[in-house]
Amino acid sequence: MELQADDKLRNTAEGFRSLLDTQYHIIIGRKGKSVELTIEFKLP
Repeated sequence: MELQADDKLRNTAEGFRSLLDTQYHIIIGRKGKSVELTIEFKLP
């Protein structure tokens, strides 16, 4: 049975809430060069 639109929205919001107050620090590198990225999820 397919989820109703409000159920889908609720599931999406709950999934996003689990990301809040989370920060990812990512370093991507190749051939001696690297780039650092910081991704943070928080409410304004």
